[in-house]
Amino acid sequence: MSEKSYCYIPDESRIQIVCEITKGVDTDEFTVLLLDDEGKKNKGAAETRIIAADKTFPIDSLHEITHPPSDLIQLTNVHGPAILNTLRSRFQQDRIYTSIGPILIACNPFRWIKGVYEKEVIMAYFHGERNQSEHPHVFAMAHDSLMGLQFGKNQSLIISGESGAG
Repeated sequence: MSEKSYCYIPDESRIQIVCEITKGVDTDEFTVLLLDDEGKKNKGAAETRIIAADKTFPIDSLHEITHPPSDLIQLTNVHGPAILNTLRSRFQQDRIYTSIGPILIACNPFRWIKGVYEKEVIMAYFHGERNQSEHPHVFAMAHDSLMGLQFGKNQSLIISGESGAG
């Protein structure tokens, strides 16, 4: 094993854990070293586990862990753990909007986040200075919808959420 290999494994309390595969890359069972949410070794005693290979999900790049993409289409490996980890990482950075192509995912922070809805932000999207793929936001969706209406484009908006979410 010349290069390090990484994966997600299921966890009861954290849903999934980022791990470095230390043994058994070409077998049915892996020995993994548990890492923190940023892909770094935990301080103190290093915890290892043995896990069936079919219970792991590959991570091709730790860069995606530390720098989650704004559009889930940019993920190297698209699977549940990678999507959840990206949404969690962006949420922890107060980036509550993430796109997946033309779809916008919004994670409610249940608090006011400065810089998300200010007039300058509205104007940047209104003038097309920001776009959905690089800077996902509900204002980008509104801008794209308005442009579609002005140019006679057939379109639909589906807004879904928890009952009582607004």
